[in-house]
Amino acid sequence: MSKRPIEALRAPAEPVSFPPGLHHAYLFATFNAFSFQVVLNSPMVLYAKTLGASATVLGIIAGMMPLLVIFQIPAASYIPRLGFKRFVYAGWARG
Repeated sequence: MSKRPIEALRAPAEPVSFPPGLHHAYLFATFNAFSFQVVLNSPMVLYAKTLGASATVLGIIAGMMPLLVIFQIPAASYIPRLGFKRFVYAGWARG
């Protein structure tokens, strides 16, 4: 007969490892997180400047990206209620 249920729970579990190559995805995600603000924000500020935006407007544009990143943390609690796709599409539609 097989092991009792309690003995089966006490048995050591097999070590869990990530699939090969997954560390490349983590490296890309880290690089993307650091470079996204620089790549996105700079051209937007320069474009606004070519349109004749004042220093106040340029400051607001430059400050929007870090502020919106902070708002992602409390907004994440709405994902289970709305669903991931609907949440992302709503963000894109308003952004």
